[in-house]
Amino acid sequence: MRVGPAAPVEKLRRSLRERLPDAMVPSAFVTLAALPLTPSGKVDRKALPAAEQQASVESYVAPRTPVEEALAGIWAELLGRERVGAADHFFDLGGHSLLAVRLMARIEQSLGIKLPLAALFEAPTVERLAEVVQRRWAPDDRSPLVRLHPGGAGRPLFLAHPVGGDVFAYVELARRLGPERPVYGLRAVPEPAAVEDRHPRHPRHPTMRELAAQYLAAVREVQAEGPYLLAGWSLGAVIAYEMAQQIESSGGTVGLLVMLDPSSPAAEHSRFDEKADETALLAGFAADLVRLSGRPVAFGPEVLAGLDLEAGLDRVLELGRGEGVLPPEIDRARLRERFERFSRHLRALYGYTPCPYGGRVALFRASASLQPEGEGAAPGWSALTRAEIHIFEADHYTLLQSPALDSLVEQLKADLRGLAV
Repeated sequence: MRVGPAAPVEKLRRSLRERLPDAMVPSAFVTLAALPLTPSGKVDRKALPAAEQQASVESYVAPRTPVEEALAGIWAELLGRERVGAADHFFDLGGHSLLAVRLMARIEQSLGIKLPLAALFEAPTVERLAEVVQRRWAPDDRSPLVRLHPGGAGRPLFLAHPVGGDVFAYVELARRLGPERPVYGLRAVPEPAAVEDRHPRHPRHPTMRELAAQYLAAVREVQAEGPYLLAGWSLGAVIAYEMAQQIESSGGTVGLLVMLDPSSPAAEHSRFDEKADETALLAGFAADLVRLSGRPVAFGPEVLAGLDLEAGLDRVLELGRGEGVLPPEIDRARLRERFERFSRHLRALYGYTPCPYGGRVALFRASASLQPEGEGAAPGWSALTRAEIHIFEADHYTLLQSPALDSLVEQLKADLRGLAV
């Protein structure tokens, strides 16, 4: 297929930004006289030239202010780039959750301002993040809402956080859903004072119902009435389930609840002990960090044997840094904060007994999560809801990564298109 004369890249980029959200505007452009074709007449993707080399020449916008220059230098170092321009997009350049943590730590060290991770979703380019720095983002922002994708005029989709409390797992999913609707993440925020009791050494952990109510209040600030579209992965699926329960019990409506490889609601709470050994929780925390990092590291509970919580945290920090599971910018205070959040959410799950739900549910299951015997694809949930089950070739941690994400997004798009909302 032949194309016309090449349009100036910046003119093309501006034109696309008028029609598409920022996340859908390509970071690189390549001009071709014709698309390479296979013998059968289809586009030969393997023969397409790499876009990155072209982008470095045509789409580079030099930093224009001292703050942009500082941020571009930090980005280039963390992302392994020779240079980063003012218009470059963090996630387009290969940014991910651990790099985002390192980025915010470097900004705090270099510029003396502490930004929440949510700032990176709202301002994912150097120039926009520089504006945030210059405005000095309020560090006490307590809103759990993070706009992952601007979208169009359709009803928004809300994605509840997994056990770690952040919403980075949903970045690529949100970007691929297209321009029809906005996508919001619901992140964990510092606990309000009302949740703490009079004994600060023994705080009362929030329940699943309290978490869901907190997030639902934030959702209603964006969308006052239903039908609501709710989703979540792992623990986030359970949070979304309880949110759906509360919406319907208050007379509202839920158009669709999407549960992405949800944590089991059964058996877990039956073994819950309010005085659970914190080192056991720490072992689970360490295992979760390893799986999220994707590194082939053997980090079993035996490495924490005989250690109390404080010594265990030191051990996790030492091994995590040594094996590349944790970035060097993660200090002990940040690790402790992440562990406490993990522990708080896991306790909420273990103390939760869900009620049956009669609304529409789509359950997306990783094939590796299926039980060889017993309840099959919906352990614990089959007695509570009649879910439409979709199975994808993945494990719990790769479900939201390609190639499983490719088919997952197509199925989710189909489910959303089938709604009259």
